[in-house]
Amino acid sequence: MEKCTECEKLDCWGKTNNLICIDTIFVKLKKKPKLEKVNKKKDVKVIYTYHELLSRVFSILEEQNLVCQKQSYKIVPPVVQREGRKTVFCNVKDIATRMKRPCEHLIQFLFAELCTQGSLDGNQRLVIKGKFQPNQIETILKRYIAEYVMCKTCKSAESVLQKENRLYFVTCQSCGSKRSVSTVKTGFVAQTGKRVKT
Repeated sequence: MEKCTECEKLDCWGKTNNLICIDTIFVKLKKKPKLEKVNKKKDVKVIYTYHELLSRVFSILEEQNLVCQKQSYKIVPPVVQREGRKTVFCNVKDIATRMKRPCEHLIQFLFAELCTQGSLDGNQRLVIKGKFQPNQIETILKRYIAEYVMCKTCKSAESVLQKENRLYFVTCQSCGSKRSVSTVKTGFVAQTGKRVKT
């Protein structure tokens, strides 16, 4: 067997197959890359390590306010009351205005997800047919926020819902991205009461 010229091993796989020696690649990768900067005034070379360059890049990004800061989106918990066989969602109008969405769109999504019907009463409360827990309505609101409020690109909640030619688009105010969202599809609603024979 021949001795490898790069790593000086007898059983080097790279030398026998006319490839680059694997052992020297690992040795080269273990060394940290350094960049040299020539100072124009004194002709002195300054050597930067990887960590210094990384901290320098982040400091420049912070100065120019380009660092992405993760923002958590919080909503008011839904106020849900029971009145017999019906559930009353008291602050639906307040939640819709905080999300900057039309109340009708949010109500339509709630009815589709709960597979039920309902209406707004005189005090702007949503009366839903059926008994539902507050945590059920809260999980549906989280799904609505993920689908129709949050930007998929920058995860910002500063967005606007627009309707153009029967399609809904969410336009982000922070990054400017625009994406189409699906229309709210009503699920199966069971017919209760007497059926009319034709």
